[in-house]
Amino acid sequence: MLLTKFLNKIKMINRETRVSGVEVCIRTLVPVLILWIVFALQAYSEIDITIFSTHRSNGVWSIITGPILHENISHILGNTVPMLVCLPIIAKYYKQHYHSVLSFGFIIPSVLIYILEMPAIGISGLGYALVFFVISAGMFSEDKTRFIIGVSAMFFYGGLLKGATTLAENGIAWQAHVAGLIVGVLLGILSIKIKK
Repeated sequence: MLLTKFLNKIKMINRETRVSGVEVCIRTLVPVLILWIVFALQAYSEIDITIFSTHRSNGVWSIITGPILHENISHILGNTVPMLVCLPIIAKYYKQHYHSVLSFGFIIPSVLIYILEMPAIGISGLGYALVFFVISAGMFSEDKTRFIIGVSAMFFYGGLLKGATTLAENGIAWQAHVAGLIVGVLLGILSIKIKK
């Protein structure tokens, strides 16, 4: 009787945490495809990105429109790579935190830029949130797989720290990077305390 209950509980936990490859692909590709579709439309219709960049003069909606626009191909590629690396990890190993990391990582850096009245475009704040979520959640985890992933991410993406300081190249909104980094680290640490 007790053994049956125990086995049923294990099956239930496995069912809750199991994530299919299809689900991981969808959760990875949908956000990336949205960016690339917008970029294609932007290039095709020659949208004036200055009127949609994140800035008070463009209205509160610019908090949403600014991050999904990119200046050129290298800009969008630079933001796509960390998403393609980190989104599948989060979708697979941190399923419960996927939406919160994506939402807060998108909104908070953009809101900060809006408040500071710094015209900006691009989704790099979210990129920082994703990367530093994977790093902090992994490095503070007792799970070996997550720990190795976190350390590996730190090794490959540790250089991003420079972009979250005043040492960042001219024209880069390093404040958005700082906001994304903080969001990622806080949610990563919080994920350890919540059942994964």
